Amino acid sequence: MGYFGSTVLMQGVAQLCALWVIMALVLAGCAAPASHYARTATNSLHMQAELEVFQQPVKASVRLLGDGQEALLARLALIARAQTQLDLQVYILKTDSSANLILQALLQAADRGVLVRLLVDDFGSAQQDDRLASLASHPNIAVRLFNPSRSRQLPLADLLFSFSLQSRRMHNKLMLADNSLAILGGRNIGDEYFTATANASFHDADILTGQAFAARLQHAFGLYWHHALSVPVEAIRPGVQPNAYQELRTQLPITAAQSTLVVQAGEYNHKVLEQLRYGAKVEGYILLDHPDKVLRPSADKVGHLVPAMQQVLSGVKQSALMVSAYFVPQPELIKKFEQWIAEGASVTVLTNSLAATDVAAVHAGYAPFRQSLLDAGVGLWEFKPDSKKGGSRVATAVTGSSKASLHAKTFVFDQRYLFIGSLNLDPRSVSINTEIGILLDAPKHAAEVTAAINKLLPYRAYQLVLNNEAGALCRISWRELIEKTGPAPEYKTHCTEPKASVFRRLFVNLLSWLPISKQL
Repeated sequence: MGYFGSTVLMQGVAQLCALWVIMALVLAGCAAPASHYARTATNSLHMQAELEVFQQPVKASVRLLGDGQEALLARLALIARAQTQLDLQVYILKTDSSANLILQALLQAADRGVLVRLLVDDFGSAQQDDRLASLASHPNIAVRLFNPSRSRQLPLADLLFSFSLQSRRMHNKLMLADNSLAILGGRNIGDEYFTATANASFHDADILTGQAFAARLQHAFGLYWHHALSVPVEAIRPGVQPNAYQELRTQLPITAAQSTLVVQAGEYNHKVLEQLRYGAKVEGYILLDHPDKVLRPSADKVGHLVPAMQQVLSGVKQSALMVSAYFVPQPELIKKFEQWIAEGASVTVLTNSLAATDVAAVHAGYAPFRQSLLDAGVGLWEFKPDSKKGGSRVATAVTGSSKASLHAKTFVFDQRYLFIGSLNLDPRSVSINTEIGILLDAPKHAAEVTAAINKLLPYRAYQLVLNNEAGALCRISWRELIEKTGPAPEYKTHCTEPKASVFRRLFVNLLSWLPISKQL
């Protein structure tokens, strides 16, 4: 799964079932000896000094990567273009065809002398110690794991007995080439994020940025790469043969379809990346959590992304459009929505429906807030699981295809400010995990995204309606537009979660009783 909510559920339910088994195994000596990684937080003044570089806006050209295949092409093009250095930071690195293609491209870049640094969150690279250590055996490749579990044989034991630390993850996604071009956003490395599989599609948004933003992002990457929680894979998996990367290379075959992608990436390099150098520049900020967020109490907001965003955005005057794959609003956020609406602004939220979400636990945390949101006047929409692929390049950043799930984190304020990054509107992103994003002061881009989303919402999502009249069949209903030729559109109303099975609805109701909302 692309989210830590699955582990929260595991911790909340399986902890009770497996605790005695885990304790027995640990006491029997089955767990690997704990490695003592440095885990000391820096002081607040030092954190603020390290983040000062991000306080002033810069200007550079940008390109929205809404289409999954273009997002993969852009990454391959950056790797092929690199001459001196490539840096990658990711939450989940899978072992499927898209991940293999990127690793093969990284090996080829390293062969031609490019220095490659890969930083992966340990939770997102589970069971890949050998694979990553083999990659790092290349003399030009370094791999580090962020916040690794101390028990490699029984990571569940580390999670259960050190939950406060091990549940806190690096959710950032970033790629940098030669300190001049960068991609950041919400996509992990895997087939579903690049619409490269028929089984599932996580539709998301990235930003391809030019040099000024890339320079800031290089500094951001350095904060994490040099942090005490970023441990070289060799320290976790020692003894790998010096030429193990050669054997790994044979395990990363490129199919005929992928060979075509490699050729297209070369064309993309010339058509898009070169044009980006000379494109119109927009002003913006890089916003990020300091990596020490993982080590400090959740209530300590020093070095957090969200307060920095609030400082830039003094207030919403006209409109707020918020797309968040995982949405668990807290009372303070709902009060903020109420304030904006009372002052004349419109607030629209798009998140996953129960049938579309890949993490039922998160939906269990979100569902109890639906009535409060509707009472406040929020326009609430839930993404359909079977939306048809299509639409503009911008629209596909937040719309879907067959078996689709929304994964985007895109916010537009007053049709002027556009945020794209890894931040979801939930307690985990805001207070627990580390996140990164870009906030653009770009009315043209913001208006384009707003118009595309508003145009397609009725076709790609259910509109939630609060029924206050006496005798209403249901308090909250899901309004679905039925595509039909004729003088007037036809709608269908659902009184229960559309296209979600009875078992799934009951399961979410059960989860809603568990005290896990602050971990979602």
